[in-house]
Amino acid sequence: MQKRTGCAAVGVTLWYAPAAVPFSLPHTSWEHPQLFAVCAGRLSAIAVHEHRRDPDAFSRTIAQVGMLNDLVDATLPMAEAHGLDRTEVNTWRFEARTEISVTLEQAYHSFDTRIAELAQRDLVTKVRFCRDLLPSTN
Repeated sequence: MQKRTGCAAVGVTLWYAPAAVPFSLPHTSWEHPQLFAVCAGRLSAIAVHEHRRDPDAFSRTIAQVGMLNDLVDATLPMAEAHGLDRTEVNTWRFEARTEISVTLEQAYHSFDTRIAELAQRDLVTKVRFCRDLLPSTN
């Protein structure tokens, strides 16, 4: 379980994973769809952010979301065999997309520079982790 630390600013809570807590790959095959769905949700939020700012980055990110969704589809049958409910996948995607959307909001629009810096660091860590799961798309 990942330790979470919260910071509150103007009624909005920002959850972030401290840098000292490493991300790890799942140990069981039925946990893989969750990892890939979470990363697909995170990168889809990044794609929305990039859409108008950087069309080239947007295209690369959309391709990465597609690869992650393919990985979800490929690993889902094994997970279902171990009792995973297929509907959980959309919940994981939605929650991760919301998490990154809130973090983006904090990173780019917070009046508290400490909160903005923590959010930016959190974005870099989580997005890099998800992108590192995939082959380079350059």
